[in-house]
Order: sequence, then C-alpha cells, then structure tokens
Amino acid sequence: MITSQPSAATDTPERRADAPRLVVGVDGSTGGEQALRWALREATPGQEVLAALAFGPLGRPPDLDALQTGHLDELVPAAKSLLEKAVAQVTGSAELPAAGTVATAAVYDEPVAGLLELLRPPDVLVLGSRGWGRLRRLLLGSVASQCLQQHPGTVVVVRGAVATDDRRSVLVGVDGTPDSLAALTWAAEFAVRHGAPLRAVRAWSAPASLHPVLRSVYDRQRAFGHARAELRRLVRSTLTAASGDLGELDVATDVLDGSSAATLTGEADQRYQLLVVGRGGATALRHRRLGSTSLSCAVNAATSVAVVEAPAPSPATAS
Repeated sequence: MITSQPSAATDTPERRADAPRLVVGVDGSTGGEQALRWALREATPGQEVLAALAFGPLGRPPDLDALQTGHLDELVPAAKSLLEKAVAQVTGSAELPAAGTVATAAVYDEPVAGLLELLRPPDVLVLGSRGWGRLRRLLLGSVASQCLQQHPGTVVVVRGAVATDDRRSVLVGVDGTPDSLAALTWAAEFAVRHGAPLRAVRAWSAPASLHPVLRSVYDRQRAFGHARAELRRLVRSTLTAASGDLGELDVATDVLDGSSAATLTGEADQRYQLLVVGRGGATALRHRRLGSTSLSCAVNAATSVAVVEAPAPSPATAS
C-alpha cells in the first residue's frame, strides 16, 4: 500500500515526468532528518524531493514498533503521521532554501523493497547512515548498503549535521574508469554550487620488488610521476569536456600510495563535506552492480559519500 501527497510547494515551473527526483529515506531518526535536510539543500528549482517512509514487519521505526500491532488500519495512519511530523520539522526550518517541491510517500513493505519500488533509474536516493531494521540489518546488512547495491542510479549516504552553507572541500576518487569520470564531473558540479574546492585523488601502488635496488626505486618514482601527470591530464580533459559552466573551480590533484578503498576512506575525514566515488564493477557476490571500493567507502568513510554511475550510452553511441 502506497500513499503519496504533496507536503509543501513553491511556485516553480512544471516538472518533466522523467526528471530525476531526490528520494529520501525518512524514518523519524536523526539520520533520516539529516538526509532530508541535505536533499532540500541540494534541490534545484522545481525539482521534486520525495520523503519516503517504508515500514514492514522486520523494519519499522521505534515509534511504529511501540504500537505492537500488525493491523494496517492502525499502522498506516501512524506511519503517515510520523512521516509528516518528520518532514514538517525539517521544512519548518527558516535556514533551509525552498527551491524544490516536497512530497511524501508511506509504503507498507520492508525498507529496501519499499524504497526501490518508489525509485526510477535517474532518481538520486538520499539516505542517513543509520536507519531501520534491527533484525534485517543483522541478517542482510544495512538498508543503505542494500540500496547501494540494487539502485542503479546515484546514492548519497549522509553522515553528520548538514550545514546550510558548507564550503568545505569535496573529495573525489578518480581511476580512469567511466564511472570514476562520471563521479569527477558530478563532484565538480557539486563543488561549483557550493563554492568549494575540489580534490581529485588516485590511489596507486607499484608492485613491490623482492630485492629493492637503486634502479627499482628510481623506476618506481618515475612511474609515480607518470601517474601524477596522467591524473592531471585526465582531470583537465574530463572537466573541459563537461557540460555546464564550472567557472573558476579550484581543483587539486594527488596520487597516493595504497589501495583504493583504504586510501579514500582514510582521506575522507571532517575536512571534506563529501566523498564522491564511481559505482565500479560487479562484485563476486551475486554480481551486484557495485564495486568493493565504493561499498567500502559508503560504509566506512567518516564523511558523507555519493556513489555515482556513468550514464548508459545511447543506442546510437553504442552502435
């Protein structure tokens, strides 16, 4: 059972039916509240922000658990009330901009299935780092990690308080793959909107020699220098080709020694408002559409994380 209704609106141009929405998982928790704040801050004029509460027998907010009932005629009104209260608490803040429109949806289903049912591929899914489902979290992993693996579009996991005017740097991982270049463009556009610096990082590690000699050390340093030059070239060419005006974007590049997951999660501390990574390839587990680096960053980074996938090529391009 799904119910949906506008919660707040502004005088904005009519939305296209296929326009990407910001779909936010809201459950009355602090994490859900911060995710909604982030989405409202990022919404462009006329863009829809859909605040969604999905609840089922194994994944209910504590307020619904307290009812100790399985009857929908009691659960659904309580879920609607909880959702509307959570949305009103955030939208009532005078410090938040009012660019987009806000709608609500309450779904009687387990959190992951309920959110995925609402999503379209272009939609951006915004989640708090903590959420529903005590039992399901133990058995199958968190709602965020499951949605990351199953939603083909961009997913943002919000950590910590969301400031209205946040000019901290944006960190992006770049390794030359199409997904990482899409992440670079996405991160650059995000940084421009916030007037924030952008730092593009590549994790790189040369094979270790069993018998290090001066020559092998020299070769390693030379290869490291080539990696730096290649990263600078890649960032410059990608941002030059990006659509839109990136203006006077402050971009720094850095190659760091280490594995991708460890390097990016280690760097993504409170100096950065956001870490942006590409989705990466399929994992060995069930061939899901998420690489191990992006999943590790989303789960372990100390700051908010956006996981971005390159758009599918058009039929003309593919042929």
